[in-house]
Amino acid sequence: MSIKDPELADEILAHDYSRHLFFAPAHHLSGSPASHMRAKLANLPASEHAKHDAFHYDEAEVKAAVNKRKAALRKKHGKLPSLKEET
Repeated sequence: MSIKDPELADEILAHDYSRHLFFAPAHHLSGSPASHMRAKLANLPASEHAKHDAFHYDEAEVKAAVNKRKAALRKKHGKLPSLKEET
């Protein structure tokens, strides 16, 4: 995702940075992601999908997920600079 607002980009760079990974499996036990997806697909109002449970992962878990995905992409596309493993 790119930031199209230069002022917002400057604001982000000027302050602390926190990486966020959003993953919403439709089959999660909470039912929240599936409910949200059904409502969005049916063009229902926001009140129809108000339940938004969050799942929090620490930096090590995010890094492991990112590196796993990058490894799969390296197999498919080769050793591109953007697919370098995160340390």
